[in-house]
Amino acid sequence: MPEPSVRILVTGAGGPAALGLMRSLEASDIETYAADIDPYAQGLYHVPAERRLIVPRGDDPDFAHRLRVECLARRISLVVPTVESELASVAGQRDAFRRDGIELMAPAAEALRKCLDKWRLFESLDGHEYLPRTRLLDSRFDPGGWVLPVFVKPRRASGSNGARRIETQQELASLPRDGSLIVQELLPGAEFSVDVLRLHAGTPTAASAERRGREVEHRLIAVVRERLKIDSGIAVASRVVRNPELESVACQLVSEIRVGPISNVQFRADPAGRPRLLEINPRVPGTIALTVAAGVNMPLLAVRAALGRGADLAEPTIRPVAMVRALEDRVVPLSEIADMEELAGRGEGVPA
Repeated sequence: MPEPSVRILVTGAGGPAALGLMRSLEASDIETYAADIDPYAQGLYHVPAERRLIVPRGDDPDFAHRLRVECLARRISLVVPTVESELASVAGQRDAFRRDGIELMAPAAEALRKCLDKWRLFESLDGHEYLPRTRLLDSRFDPGGWVLPVFVKPRRASGSNGARRIETQQELASLPRDGSLIVQELLPGAEFSVDVLRLHAGTPTAASAERRGREVEHRLIAVVRERLKIDSGIAVASRVVRNPELESVACQLVSEIRVGPISNVQFRADPAGRPRLLEINPRVPGTIALTVAAGVNMPLLAVRAALGRGADLAEPTIRPVAMVRALEDRVVPLSEIADMEELAGRGEGVPA
């Protein structure tokens, strides 16, 4: 007997991660709903009108509660947040969602605290051989001994927001010493992004065992992408490559931080060509479509596992494919745009 269809909600519908995830589920029996703060978000129009929601900003104190109310009204079984600002909010109310029969495809709160704060992440991995030289720019920072240029980035930011190259001591001295920035050695080499799937290797009861603090076995699958061209922190051209070293290291780091079910580990090579960790993104990456095209449908596997339906974790055959990102136009009736504008104006999330 075929399994009954289930409903999931994907947030951040205007971003490439959400759109790639929704496309990866199209051949399944899963009903996908889409949510965003923007009535013009492209991904909203990837689903039927009755499956579109307007929600508050992820940093709104009422975001998680509003999301839970909307899910209850539609009998949503699983929420997949794809926006970093939403992750901590929903993770903090995981128990409340579960009491209502709603699962979250999001990392645990402790893993989020580490991944969303680059300095905390590097502190937790102190001594790891793949870390670049990194210091917090606070009152104790000593600019002596650093070979310029260096790279400075906010400790809490996504993509390349606020990151910049520092060429002179004067520039370095002018930066605020308030602990909001980190300084790293310059990494001039090739950049790689590793998508990692981390799922319980056993039965669905393994998930509840881990929630009780017990160690359980996990199955990890990694797909390495070389980032060929980057625009505003997002890869617009990439290719899949086999790199056993990066596959192994990315899985090791993800296991150590205990992040999942889908995460993205970014590396860049130092002047000697050795890979160095940039960050761990605790969410579905914006280029997930390339990993799916390479033969590993991580979103579908993760969604099925989160719903307790089991997932085929056999060793995949990874195809050597590449991607260039293109702008896609989606033409819809004018009334559909008007409906979403009205909902956004009223602060409501339910189409009429």
